[in-house]
Amino acid sequence: MPPEPDSSDPASSPIIVLASASPRRREILSRLGLSFRQFSPSILEIGPDLARLDARRLVETLALRKAASYSPAGPEPHLVIGCDTLVFLGNETLGKPESRDRARDYLLRLSSREHLVMSGLAVRHIRTDRERVLSDTATTRVRFRALSRDEIDAYLDGDEWVDKAGAYAIQGAAGNFVEAIQGDYDNVVGLPVSLLDCLVGRLGLQLLPR
Repeated sequence: MPPEPDSSDPASSPIIVLASASPRRREILSRLGLSFRQFSPSILEIGPDLARLDARRLVETLALRKAASYSPAGPEPHLVIGCDTLVFLGNETLGKPESRDRARDYLLRLSSREHLVMSGLAVRHIRTDRERVLSDTATTRVRFRALSRDEIDAYLDGDEWVDKAGAYAIQGAAGNFVEAIQGDYDNVVGLPVSLLDCLVGRLGLQLLPR
């Protein structure tokens, strides 16, 4: 679908809302020089209705639900960004570990193997006359080198793994675990910038300077 013309319309400069509590996503948007508000949606559990979905549909559905959870307080146009990132090892989902033991288990299983980091992304353009929502997914392949138990335990002595899908943060010390990466690095951090720019462009808006 071609982008909407009329870039002079006031709706081309909406209030940007990040529908995520993630500090990593906040840092990425800040790095891009964007002015935005951050909204923390209710925690979304992966219940029976979502567990049946394949990886791509799962993260995209979660992103759409996050974007839909925001209600503007005023009539100004808004651009709401919803994103959800998960790690997939084969057919298994590695979410945020609830304990150090679970995090150790994740990292031991990721050692010497390739996994997928998949983000669902939804952009919701809200105007008084209409609303449009677009969504898609981004996938990055990451391969870890062989990890020893000692270096895994040393990594877990810090708190970098807490609240991270797959129990690691590629932008931190765990970057040393990565042997190869194919795809968008920002996607592994938590927000696929290139896909975001693409979806926003399809709405007829410009997010990043040209």
